[in-house]
Amino acid sequence: MKQLSLPNSQNTPNVDFATLDLLPYGIIVVDEEGKILYYNAREEEIANRQREDVLGKNFFSEIAPCTQVQEFYGRFKETMHRAGLVADFHFRFPFPERPREVEITLTSFQKDGSNLCLISVSDVTEKDVLREQLMRGARLQEVGEVAAGVAHNFNNLLTVIRGNAELLVMHLTEDAYAKKRAEKILKASDDGEQMIKRISESARHYPETPVAMNAVQLNELVKDSIAFTEDYAKASQDEREARVKFKTELADDLPLVRASASEL
Repeated sequence: MKQLSLPNSQNTPNVDFATLDLLPYGIIVVDEEGKILYYNAREEEIANRQREDVLGKNFFSEIAPCTQVQEFYGRFKETMHRAGLVADFHFRFPFPERPREVEITLTSFQKDGSNLCLISVSDVTEKDVLREQLMRGARLQEVGEVAAGVAHNFNNLLTVIRGNAELLVMHLTEDAYAKKRAEKILKASDDGEQMIKRISESARHYPETPVAMNAVQLNELVKDSIAFTEDYAKASQDEREARVKFKTELADDLPLVRASASEL
C-alpha cells in the first residue's frame, strides 16, 4: 500500500489512504488551512477533476472559492476546532461541469502532529433523478389503472348500445331511414370497441393485438366517415349557425385495399 504525500512540501504530513480509492464516495483530505493532501478516484468522477490538478492547492480559495461555498467553509472551520468532531450536511456544490446535489461529512483528526480534515462526498444527484423517475413511473401506473377502469366501464356501455342497435336493425324492416341510422350506431360501436381495446392494452402494458386487416373499399369508407360526421355538422349548424356542406369526388375504378377500416 503506497503512501501519498505532496511533492516539494517539507511540512506536509504523509497520508496513507490508498485504500480509500476503493470507496464508492468521494474522499478529500485537507489540512487546517484547507490545502488538499488527498483526493480519491471517486471524487475525480464527481467533480470531473484529476487529482494531480488539485493536490497541494487550497480547497476553498483555489478549487471551490469560499464566496460560493460559505456554508461549507463555516462548517469546516467549526470542525477543525477539535479532533474527532463530525459535521454532516446537504449541499449544492458548484462543480465546473454542472451543479450537483451532494451529502458531505466533515471529520477532523490528527496525524503526525497536524490537524487534518477528511471530507466525504456522496453524490445524490443520480439518486434524486432515479427517485423522480420512480415517482413518475408510479404516477403513470396510476393513470394507466384509471384508464383501464374507464375503458372497462365504457366497453360495458358499448355492449348495451350495440345490443340495442342490433335489435333495431332486426325490427326496422320497413323504415329504411331508421334502419340506416341504427346501422350507423352499430358501426360506431364497432369502432369504439377497437379503440377501447387499444387503450386497455396500452394501460395494462399487454402485448398489442395485431390490427385485423380486411379488404376495404375506400369509397365506401369515405361515405361512412361523412355519414358519421353529418351529426356533428348538424350540431354545428344548430348551435353556432355554421353552414357545413360535403362535396365528394370519388373515382369509380378504385381497387380494394387490405387495411383496417376502423383505423382509417
